Amino acid sequence: LYTMGFKIKDYALKNASGSTFLEISKNTLSQMEFFVPSLKEQTQIGNFFRQLDETIALQSAEVEKLNQLKKGLLAAMLV
Repeated sequence: LYTMGFKIKDYALKNASGSTFLEISKNTLSQMEFFVPSLKEQTQIGNFFRQLDETIALQSAEVEKLNQLKKGLLAAMLV
């Protein structure tokens, strides 16, 4: 729902009424359609991004090791 905040706001503004200040009724807001993935799909999405984060962390560690190796080799070459 957090990521849909802009859609909810747009819907509310389009369906709001009032001359002094805009308001939207509970009934009107409850008619808004939105889609939420099933719990199983949410879990799969979460697992995918967790694996992606782990892969990024491993690759970052590998890059750091290679940078350290490069520094060492450059130091050895310049001595």
